[in-house]
Amino acid sequence: MTAPAQARGAMRALVLGAVLGACVLETLSPATALAQAPAAAKVGYVDMKRLLDNAPQVVAGREKLSKEFAPRFAEAGAVIALPLPPS
Repeated sequence: MTAPAQARGAMRALVLGAVLGACVLETLSPATALAQAPAAAKVGYVDMKRLLDNAPQVVAGREKLSKEFAPRFAEAGAVIALPLPPS
């Protein structure tokens, strides 16, 4: 390797080391940590039963099934509502 090539390699290593060192110092500095910290932790709750019961796909499916089976339910209700014969 020639002397100029060695000098360029040494310069690259020096610059890379300086940049990495600056990044590490910036990351570890307390001022940066405070600036990046969230203001307050928020806790959320998801009611999965409500979410799944009211999902548009579920509501559409429920309506489709009720339209499809309405005649059967009406017939079954009429059969159940019949008075029992006297014993």
